[in-house]
Amino acid sequence: MRKIVAASWFDFATHFEGYCDFMYLDVKSLVTCAVGNLIDPMSAALTLLFKRSDGTPATQKEIADEWLRVKHDAALNPLNGGGQYRKITKLRLSPDDIRTLVRKRAIEMWGDLRTRFGSAENWPANAQMGTLSMAWALGQHFHRTYPKFAAAADAGDFAMMAWECTYRADNESAKQRVATNQRLFMAAARDVSESRDYDAIADWKASLNDDPPHRPAAPTVPDLTTGDIAAANHKSIQAIVDEHEPPEFEDE
Repeated sequence: MRKIVAASWFDFATHFEGYCDFMYLDVKSLVTCAVGNLIDPMSAALTLLFKRSDGTPATQKEIADEWLRVKHDAALNPLNGGGQYRKITKLRLSPDDIRTLVRKRAIEMWGDLRTRFGSAENWPANAQMGTLSMAWALGQHFHRTYPKFAAAADAGDFAMMAWECTYRADNESAKQRVATNQRLFMAAARDVSESRDYDAIADWKASLNDDPPHRPAAPTVPDLTTGDIAAANHKSIQAIVDEHEPPEFEDE
């Protein structure tokens, strides 16, 4: 992973995922915390340094009880965001622990992506950021269900990766993220074609409200009438007949 991607990741991820120092349910009703960090199943939560309101470490039982409280809460709608879960939770993560968690998870994800895409370390920073963004949103093995994206990545075709990186977005933040990923991949394509600095990242914040890039329109096919088709068929058949018609011989 390029240094600028590692240095920029926390700010990028926080913009799209939000920042919660407590447990909450994401849009799929999975227990999450920090900056979109899944802690479902419970065993993932038990490895974190949750603290009580007085700053002392929570016990494993306290963490488990909090996890179950959030997981089975029926009063709050996960689609309304994670912030609402603050009022039903007591345990918190420190800012330093959140940064450590996000950094560690990004490194783990990038290791898996680098294994799958052997040339990923040499990609422009824009492409690395876009791919890590997809993994954070969809899971590090997302490429298994996005074969066209994976094929484009294997070929180093960043423009095609921009077209194949889209996925269903359930809220405005997710829609913005998809569009931003597209712009990052298109920027990577320009990095290559224009021999630009691979260690620079496009100003993704400046274009958040722009329309996402679109696939070029397909060529226009003229409307054909029945008569046109019949004439074309007749012409084709006549060409075949002419090709195979035996030669004429002159009488001696």
